[in-house]
Amino acid sequence: MPGIVIVGTGFGGIGMGIALKKAGFHDFVILDSAGDLGGTWRDNQYPGCACDVPSPLYSYSFELNPDWSHLFAPQQEIWDYLRNCARKYQLDEHIRYGTAVERMDWDDRGRRWNVETVRDGEPQTLRARAVVSAAGALHLPSYPDIPGAGRFGGTAFHSARWDRSGSLAAHRRYNDALQQRLRRAVWSEGGCDSWYLDAAGVNRTLWPGFTFEYWARTRRARRADYAVTGS
Repeated sequence: MPGIVIVGTGFGGIGMGIALKKAGFHDFVILDSAGDLGGTWRDNQYPGCACDVPSPLYSYSFELNPDWSHLFAPQQEIWDYLRNCARKYQLDEHIRYGTAVERMDWDDRGRRWNVETVRDGEPQTLRARAVVSAAGALHLPSYPDIPGAGRFGGTAFHSARWDRSGSLAAHRRYNDALQQRLRRAVWSEGGCDSWYLDAAGVNRTLWPGFTFEYWARTRRARRADYAVTGS
């Protein structure tokens, strides 16, 4: 039985797995009900899906990426970043896909967690010393209660469960309408504007550009690698 159980393979779960390995712990598993890692960046694939936090900040501090294509990276690029991190730190051997967690109970007498799971229809109970919940919430669609929705005869789906079989033109209209409604949300009214606007409301973050790349590539520079001379 694993010593530690992590639930979820998004940024939290992958980051915890890497941190455990760095600390010398290898007796752990990462559970996910889906067939691939990524959390919300796996499940949300609607047109125009991207992060609303600048990419240099929406990264692991120990695995900076100077090659983001945009200040606000698109979904596929973030998903690939997570996959690359899991591959680099050899987490695949710890991940159990297709494993849904039904409940978790603490056994005070045995000093262990009982984690009840279902995989391929078969129940299984894991006993662990510690549990880390990194399930998140943004991958769970919130369906609005729209009067008369059941009478609608066309194709209907949630943006978090995007139907790629639909019309490409309809997809583009959806994205255009969304961008129109949110055209000022990020730059003027978003909750994260303090990261990239100064007190005068001017965008001072130059990206893509030289500054972030230089900082990422030199922040761990070793003096011994250079010849330091004085005049």
